[in-house]
This record gives sequence, C-alpha cells and structure tokens, in this order.
Amino acid sequence: MSRAKIARYLALIAFIAITDMLYGVIAGKVLDASFILLSFMTGVMLGSLLTWLLTRIEVKPLHALILTWINLYVVTFLSNIVEAYFSPRSSAG
Repeated sequence: MSRAKIARYLALIAFIAITDMLYGVIAGKVLDASFILLSFMTGVMLGSLLTWLLTRIEVKPLHALILTWINLYVVTFLSNIVEAYFSPRSSAG
C-alpha cells in the first residue's frame, strides 16, 4: 500500500470514530476510556469494510463520500429505528 492510501485509510478511521464520539456526546454519553475504545474499534471495522469495498469498485471521490455517509446513517440511525420497531412494546396502563 502506498503512503497516500494508508493516510486516507487512517483519516477515514479517525473520521468515523470522531463522528461516533460526537453522536455519543450529543446523546448524553460520557466520554470514558471504554466509549473511546469502542468508537475507535467501530472506526476500524467500518473503515476496513469501506476501504475494501471501495477498492473493489470504481467510484468517484464524491460518490465514495456519499457511500460513507449512507453507511454511517444506516449503522447509526436506521439500525436503531428497525430495532425499536421490532422490540416488544411496553403495555403499561
């Protein structure tokens, strides 16, 4: 791998991890060591997946950015919406 590709991969990991941490802070979570570690691990996993995927298909940089944002949306928000839809409803009252 060239240095430029490694730099882009590390930038993607940092971007995903920082986005995850910002979302957590906005949601009211405390930035402790375990949360930072989980955010970093999330960045590594998603960054690895996206890097692997983008090397297999030919996309323009703008399309790669759009693909990254869609991936973050699905992982962060849409999965929670689907989980909330299928979770048992409380029948208090």
